[in-house]
Amino acid sequence: MPTKPAFHLHALLAAIVLASGAAFAAGDDDRDYVLREYTIPLADIDEIEFHAGAGSLEILPLDTNEVQILLEIESEEHGWLKRRRDVSDIELESDVRGGRLVLRQTEEGTNTEWTVRMPAVARTTIEMGVGDIDAAFGATELDLHLGVGDIDVTLPAHSTGDIDIDVGVGDAHVRGAHDIDHDHAFVSQDLRARGDGTLDARIELGVGDVALELE
Repeated sequence: MPTKPAFHLHALLAAIVLASGAAFAAGDDDRDYVLREYTIPLADIDEIEFHAGAGSLEILPLDTNEVQILLEIESEEHGWLKRRRDVSDIELESDVRGGRLVLRQTEEGTNTEWTVRMPAVARTTIEMGVGDIDAAFGATELDLHLGVGDIDVTLPAHSTGDIDIDVGVGDAHVRGAHDIDHDHAFVSQDLRARGDGTLDARIELGVGDVALELE
């Protein structure tokens, strides 16, 4: 079956800029903060992929077949003059490739707090540079990569299969799993465990701590 061509969702998404985030005082030339809200239907979508730069990512469960995203985008100081970049035109980049929804906000010079509400999908992929991830998932195959920060993840015990956690510098803990094999090597840690299901969870962290709980 041929792969469906990639296309941008900007024409399809209802991107709602909340007044509290988009309003600026008259005469104020600073554009260093913006609040964006999106609701994306998930018909025919079985995989969601997140790409984030610096900031935080919170994922909460949702019963409806859509993903709701709130982005708080703030400019960071850069350069010896400590200038802030204009973030007023930054939007979430969204593409659909076959049954995969790709969401991206990786603009340099910004710090973004993601709040995401989503139902369980067959596969969830997260790639983030620097920050914290706090996520509660339904039954999903998870592939998570973070450069620097802390990860706190909850998965269902009945659906989760093999658990594979690699931490370059830091610590890793798992609760509610069995067959736990914890390998310390100087400052790095490799942790293997199992849930009661078949959907694997892979977490890779450069520097920081990982806490995973099955419930």
